[in-house]
Amino acid sequence: MALHDFYSPGERERIARGEFNSTQVQLRELLEGTGARRVEVECAGVGLHQSIRPWLVEEGGRRRSVEVDEACPSAESLREWQALPGRGAWFRSRLWMEMPEGVLHQESDWMGEPVFDPGQEPDLYHYWAELDYFPRDEELIPHWLRRRLERWEAERAPAFNGRIAELEEEFYALTHGPRGSRAEREAVRTGRLPRLRGGAEFDLVRDRVGAWLADSGAERVDVYIEWLGSSQRIDYRLTSGGENRPVRAGGGVAEAVERLRGAQVSPRHGAWVRSHLWMDAEIDADRGVLHQQSQWEDEPDKRPAHNAVDEGLTQEQALERALERARALMRKWLEDNGGTRLDIDYNSIGPGGSHVTHRVTVGGERKKADVDVAVDSAVSRLRWMQVIPGRGAWLYSHVWLELPEDVLHQESDWMCEPEIDPYGLCTTPDGLDFRQGELDPGEYKTEVDWFPRDQEFIPDWLRDRLEQWRLEAGHTVARRITQLEEEHRLGI
Repeated sequence: MALHDFYSPGERERIARGEFNSTQVQLRELLEGTGARRVEVECAGVGLHQSIRPWLVEEGGRRRSVEVDEACPSAESLREWQALPGRGAWFRSRLWMEMPEGVLHQESDWMGEPVFDPGQEPDLYHYWAELDYFPRDEELIPHWLRRRLERWEAERAPAFNGRIAELEEEFYALTHGPRGSRAEREAVRTGRLPRLRGGAEFDLVRDRVGAWLADSGAERVDVYIEWLGSSQRIDYRLTSGGENRPVRAGGGVAEAVERLRGAQVSPRHGAWVRSHLWMDAEIDADRGVLHQQSQWEDEPDKRPAHNAVDEGLTQEQALERALERARALMRKWLEDNGGTRLDIDYNSIGPGGSHVTHRVTVGGERKKADVDVAVDSAVSRLRWMQVIPGRGAWLYSHVWLELPEDVLHQESDWMCEPEIDPYGLCTTPDGLDFRQGELDPGEYKTEVDWFPRDQEFIPDWLRDRLEQWRLEAGHTVARRITQLEEEHRLGI
């Protein structure tokens, strides 16, 4: 895949013409500045390997070479942009200009074998890459290139294709579990992806809590659970008219909640010791979302921002600084806008998927608000700061500050499917670039690349999206990653 693949034929033609015109201007200025009467540029290329040699012809016929960066840097783009569908890119090209005419001429050869200086011959990879970056119709592939491709197949293709297969196996294990594991064998037997431990029990709690919240007419329900061994404490609370009060659970909620911990036992961490369930009538109820934030006894600390060490900070100092910055910015915004409470609901996944809702309370009335970009940026930074090894980054977080208390509160959910804006800056299907549009499955793959998760912490909805990505784009991405690794090895 080359840069020109992202452009229409008309756009490519326009850009090629622009690069040619730029080269013409650069060479004309070179001749005017040096007083030479003629300039010639000899070009040869295959794959991503290119040789460009400008020559000045002075009065009397003496020739002297000049650096391409000095003479015509735009010439380095001509081969790529002048490639033609079905015909590929030229292998050899000659450009020349004479004064006082000052007009650039070009003649190119699409079939002849390019000649490079001794010691500057391209690696065998470039001959394979030629047809990948600049595809040709079968009858337009010259014999000399076919012979190089035969060598590639014999000498290098086995390792190249083996690396592709290795990456595809990693993608498979991400959605099915390691090859030969109980989860993977069951998935093969049933034809269904592994499901999250305790998923059915959680769905039952969600449905009963949602019905209870609707029947109560309350604004929000919270369930706080503390459980260690045979000792348990469950606190059910409803919020109405801004007042949070303890209540008895209704509608079979208690029965479902008490079964949840046993169903969610982690093979690695055991059972959680604390868990907080909540649902907001305004934000969550219509979408049927129940949030859960749990803590295991031996759970590792959240990681700091990736640059905490560079700044000379400990993990705790980095997170404390980020929380203080968010608190200060939210407080200032409230003071500037006459509010008493600011709620921020932040949904995020991958590099571009996000949805942020702001609600401000003014004079006892809560309403939506537009908040400074700096405030959102401070909350977004918390996501990077609060990554948990094996669990990844939170996908939803509710952050709020109330005056005059001036204390920052936060509750986060690592498992729920985030609500995402339908249009925004998202990854392309291969996961290697960005575009405007709806969220692509590649966005979900990037999420687990950036913030890896153990199998037990990949929720069903995320596993389904990852499998969609694997089936649609997994091979393409594995192949592209292998290409990039090879090009990195060659210093391209």
